[in-house]
Amino acid sequence: SANAVTRSVTNRLQDYVSVKDFGAVGDDVANDTAAFAAAAASGKSILIPQGTYRVAGVLFTTRVTFAGNAKIRRTGGSLAFSGGIDAPCEQIFLDAVGTAQVDINNTLTPEGWVDWFGYDANAIETCHAIFLVNRLGPRDYFLDRTVILDKSYRDVIGCGGSAEGAGGTRLVMIGA
Repeated sequence: SANAVTRSVTNRLQDYVSVKDFGAVGDDVANDTAAFAAAAASGKSILIPQGTYRVAGVLFTTRVTFAGNAKIRRTGGSLAFSGGIDAPCEQIFLDAVGTAQVDINNTLTPEGWVDWFGYDANAIETCHAIFLVNRLGPRDYFLDRTVILDKSYRDVIGCGGSAEGAGGTRLVMIGA
């Protein structure tokens, strides 16, 4: 537009901070809570690089972007994302099923992937409780019970596949 401001790449990158800038390790052993809290307190958008981070109770008020293979293992408290999130269609939350444990602003992030929470009935119900639009990836979801979707104003969208069932979303009932 006529009012556009030209910015250098370096200047644009200053809009984001990485949790690793604050000492996060991401080895699924170290407690990365202090690093995540410091990144959240910076007031800048946050990048979570590849790794598995052990985190307890952090409020993120700015946008959080998960790189591929970036995961948070919730070790206590709630994880709250009031500034929205960006993440690929893969599991990003470990040990965090349930809306009391993960709070995401569904105005800023109206669509969520079931895969962010796992691949079972609990993951589907958790996603449905949080997001206005729930997406299921091109994979099998193994359900050991009936899934309760009690919010009629929300959408659940799977991926289309071939006539042979390849590449689509399948809900597979297992056990009794």
